Amino acid sequence: MKRFRNIFAILLAFIMSIGFAQMEVFATNNINVYVSFEGMSLGHGFYIEPTRVTVPAGSTGDVATMQLLRDRGHTFNSVAPWGFQLDDISGFNRGYFNPASFLTIDLTDHTEENGLLSWFMYSAESGWMVTVNHAMLDIGIDGHVLQDGDVLRWGFSVQGWGADLGVPTWDDGQLFEQVDKTELIRATVNAGLNQNALDVIINPLATVAQVQGAMPAVAPPAHTSLWEEIMNQSLDYLRREINPSPIVGSVGGEWAVLALARAGRVEATDPWLQSYLSELRGLVGQVESLSNTHNIQNPPSVGTFPSDLRRWTDFQRVTLAVTALGFDAQNFHSFDLTEIYKNFVPADQRHALNMTINADIFALIALNSGNYSGETEAFIRSILESQRADGTWSLNPSAPTNISDIDITAMAIQALAPYYGAGRADLDNAVARGLSWLNAQSFPDVEGLSQMVVALTELGYVQEATAYVEQMLGWFDPENGGFRRPNASVNIMATEQAAYALIAYWRANNNMSPLYSMSNFTTATATATGFTDVENHISKHAIEYLAQRGIINGRSANIFAPNDTMTRAEFAAIITRALDLQSRGATMFVDVPSDAWFAVPVATAFYYEIVGGISATEFNPNGTITNQEAIVMVARAARLLGFDTTVTNTNIEAAPWAVDSIAFALREGLIDQFEGISIITRGEIAEIVYRLLKG
Repeated sequence: MKRFRNIFAILLAFIMSIGFAQMEVFATNNINVYVSFEGMSLGHGFYIEPTRVTVPAGSTGDVATMQLLRDRGHTFNSVAPWGFQLDDISGFNRGYFNPASFLTIDLTDHTEENGLLSWFMYSAESGWMVTVNHAMLDIGIDGHVLQDGDVLRWGFSVQGWGADLGVPTWDDGQLFEQVDKTELIRATVNAGLNQNALDVIINPLATVAQVQGAMPAVAPPAHTSLWEEIMNQSLDYLRREINPSPIVGSVGGEWAVLALARAGRVEATDPWLQSYLSELRGLVGQVESLSNTHNIQNPPSVGTFPSDLRRWTDFQRVTLAVTALGFDAQNFHSFDLTEIYKNFVPADQRHALNMTINADIFALIALNSGNYSGETEAFIRSILESQRADGTWSLNPSAPTNISDIDITAMAIQALAPYYGAGRADLDNAVARGLSWLNAQSFPDVEGLSQMVVALTELGYVQEATAYVEQMLGWFDPENGGFRRPNASVNIMATEQAAYALIAYWRANNNMSPLYSMSNFTTATATATGFTDVENHISKHAIEYLAQRGIINGRSANIFAPNDTMTRAEFAAIITRALDLQSRGATMFVDVPSDAWFAVPVATAFYYEIVGGISATEFNPNGTITNQEAIVMVARAARLLGFDTTVTNTNIEAAPWAVDSIAFALREGLIDQFEGISIITRGEIAEIVYRLLKG
């Protein structure tokens, strides 16, 4: 009799889960819900990490579910005609399984199923089940009207039709009790995903203490659209007001170039920059000539240097600017900008030319910006030794602490940020003391707020920076499009600092590398690419733009081969460099060895769901990529850049899974036409990626 009741309960659960017709979406206001796809019972972790999904108010749960799957490029089938229930989903079968300890049945091997994960795989009791706010529904997901903040966790259950999800089932058959993680999921998504919280969320046996310990103590970013609009207006202001060209070593110089370059709004070949770069070449030549008459024993006086490069920090700012443009600052016309005074001043006498702690701070920032070689340890030691008892840094260490120390303290933390949390107790303590002092201050101007935002984003404290971004907006003048200082009108100095701080915040919110981390873009030299076979090619500008930034490489120093084909591995490397994505994930494909040159870009592109395998276990790295494959991957990359890729077009002759992406590429001008499936060339890929980056 008990067996009969269990079978009946299972059938009832199945019928109810696929039960009611989809409700009409009737409201026009939007709400946010949180959706994830998980494979805890199979040891798969997240298929899709918790994601905020915006849907019209009044939508039912199936709407948010389908929207996320489509956004991430996964195809799926749902049971019909009686209602919505996921049957199978593409790209989720990992190619391995590691049964969870709480399972009491044996699983069968279904890793060969071409990436699909569907009902009755691995067991006769398996299928996709969903909980909403840590509870099973008593109606189908298409009968549940979403409320703002709902958390939908889709799990692939392999025992008892949801008994292995850790929540009460209809017949009280749960295998274990999972701690409610609803609030943790909301807070983690709003604060920006972090690995510690994700590990706790996906651990079915996480304790209450672990869940509480992983809870971010922050709120979601406010005024997102406003700060992004102001960021773009401030960049427009800089480009408009700095005319006809930036000036070396001056206001309206390197900081403006850095902001515009890190936003992707200016490139090295831009006519606006040519006078600046020409002036810089001449100035560094003058400095180089000093080595004929001066050395460490006979250092030059400050006045000996060209007026626009009279301070060591001038060279550090120049290093940041040219690195952001894609040049190698240690080979700028055969000249090393990162250690400009190394021929004149020994490491233990850095202050011989009136160098303050600011010089050491920006020397360290400049060296780390392009992963350049240099005396980083000497600069770290100097910065740590210069911290005062109250946790501050100052240009005048003997003077009483005052409000002007905000900028220098925040800048010192920016310099130390790459080493924070790496096991150096003295450094971690110094950063913590500096942050503690800064957190207690009232910021009198936008410059100090800007440096605080950069410091927090360099440390990875993205959401903590939100409150300071909010304060920054109060200094913005919408009439002129720039930022102002206290008791002053809008000016370039305030605007360029605010602009690069907002860019730092923008990059952090879009999973891009920090403002000062530019090692992916320092492979170009301060000369033309030298490709002799692209001079008359239609995509010459795109090829040179990407090559100068190290995004795409030639076959040799002189040959690009624009008409050659490209492999899947090569494309993965190009798209991850183009988006400046931080390396993530680990390769799961048997044909991607961990020591292969393409292992990291393939794993990173797979982590961000830009690329997928040709099966659950194979990537086919040396396979030639087609135009429709490349366009689908570019469309997925576009979502990471904030594009709305939602578009439908049934008149395109391509594979069904590629049609919408091709329609998106046509709409956005990434391609001019699509004349059927073909092998795509290196030149064509360069053009598409270039257009994507230029937005």
